[in-house]
Amino acid sequence: MGSQYRRGADFENKVKEDFEDAGYYVMRSAGSKGVADLIALDMLLPGRRPVMVQCKLPSAPLSVAGWNHLFRIGSLCGVAAVVASKSAERGGGYELHRITAERAPNGQVKAWVPWVLDPGRDAPAMDPVALAPLHPAGFRSAFLDTRLPVDATNPPCDCQHPMSDHAPFCMYCECAAFRVFP
Repeated sequence: MGSQYRRGADFENKVKEDFEDAGYYVMRSAGSKGVADLIALDMLLPGRRPVMVQCKLPSAPLSVAGWNHLFRIGSLCGVAAVVASKSAERGGGYELHRITAERAPNGQVKAWVPWVLDPGRDAPAMDPVALAPLHPAGFRSAFLDTRLPVDATNPPCDCQHPMSDHAPFCMYCECAAFRVFP
């Protein structure tokens, strides 16, 4: 394997570890065979949008075609398309940006916004769109209106939802006892 591949793989693994430390389940597409190098699912906030991450070294920036492909796939799938750009300085860190629009052919302007990975709770910087939950507005109240009544055969859990709401789990429940992931 060439040193360029090794540097790229090391960078992808570093970004993957940072996402995992922040509470994500991360899958890596080794060898740049997919639209994104990493797919990250938030285990702390399961209702958040998944994240596709394209990791780029300074010596190999994201092409316009690659940019547009990542943006289109992310838009079609309801996934946040994020670029992790490594600093050109030796031992330097990296920056995360969420792509917000396509780029024109030979375009130098990059339509993106800073994206912050905060361990324990991710939050796109000044970007309420990526914070939007996947389920439609009003789903939670409609879901709660269809619950079975609480009684001896259907006792409440810690969050006071009937146990029948948690079969096998209630992904919209705030109760730690019944979250998909701890």
